[in-house]
Amino acid sequence: MKTILRTALIAGLILTTSCGKETANTIADIFDEEVEELESTALDIENVTDNVLIEGATKMEGAPPTPNGAISLDLSNTSKSALLNEGFDIAFSSDGDVTGAYIQFKSIEGNISDAYFDVKLESNNSNKNDKSLRRRRFKKPAASLKGLKTDEAIFDIDFNSTIEPGKFCYEICVYDVEGNISNPQEVCVTVESWGGSSKIEGKWNLFKEVDIFGGQSTTTLVGEQDCSGDEVFNCNNGGSFTADYWCYLTNSSSFTFKADGTFEYTNDDYSKEIRFNESKESCEALYDEVESTEITNGNWAYVEDTNELILIMSKDVYTVNGETETSTYQPGEGAIFAEIGIFLIDDVIRLGPGEESSENSYYRK
Repeated sequence: MKTILRTALIAGLILTTSCGKETANTIADIFDEEVEELESTALDIENVTDNVLIEGATKMEGAPPTPNGAISLDLSNTSKSALLNEGFDIAFSSDGDVTGAYIQFKSIEGNISDAYFDVKLESNNSNKNDKSLRRRRFKKPAASLKGLKTDEAIFDIDFNSTIEPGKFCYEICVYDVEGNISNPQEVCVTVESWGGSSKIEGKWNLFKEVDIFGGQSTTTLVGEQDCSGDEVFNCNNGGSFTADYWCYLTNSSSFTFKADGTFEYTNDDYSKEIRFNESKESCEALYDEVESTEITNGNWAYVEDTNELILIMSKDVYTVNGETETSTYQPGEGAIFAEIGIFLIDDVIRLGPGEESSENSYYRK
């Protein structure tokens, strides 16, 4: 959709505007506005209802059962973004022992679907043990399927390829085994386009890494070695030696974001960690050394409201000391690239939350 849109815009502007940087900026600005307008489109709610994929759900005609409000429902951490072919997650907490939820979709104009879904929490994909291996966006593992009184759990809502960019809403109430039903709450969701911002497009190279711990920040420039600092090690023979416990070096790292909504990530690094027992025995520093490279491909989306980038992996090739492991993900099963968050801050992309007890990488064009 966006590729066709961009082609049409370029063709029209070439006929009416002189060539040069100003023309390119005009095309980019108009394209961004068109994408924003597309993502604001009200989606047909029956089309949404017919094309969501919810494991552990039964589709029911009519309205959900009447709630008694005897248990609570907190949706403060749930997402308001969804992804093409991937869907979205509903993160929630409750003071009840939640076993399921009633979910009914509605349009942003207020039109309510003729059907609703009865979703069993234990059967829903997001709470199966193997789900945690997929690193999907918004996934926060539930501490228990039976004791959800203060811990957050998640319902996983997937899409097929029919649902396009736009907006819709849903109402959800959760229930327990005794039949108590929370009061319903409404959440409106934007289905993000892949890509979606010309200012993101291009190649971004790592230039620094910032670690924040104990209120202190440490900055390491790309190509510089970051080490733990000299430590004294006591040897088994009564002697001692001084060495770093570990060192880490990023040789290079980059993101390339394309206009068609695809991305490529590359990384090349080196690390070493002392072999503690062997080093004490030999009374000299002996290290396990790791040389690794990574190439990741997938799709990207930009959330204007939060300046957040969402990256979904389709393929990841990871090589460690010459041994390569390749992971591939089908549409709807894509793995989130970084759950710690990727944000656009002025003219810099930050990989990491930028808060206490975090490691953050900074990229620029």
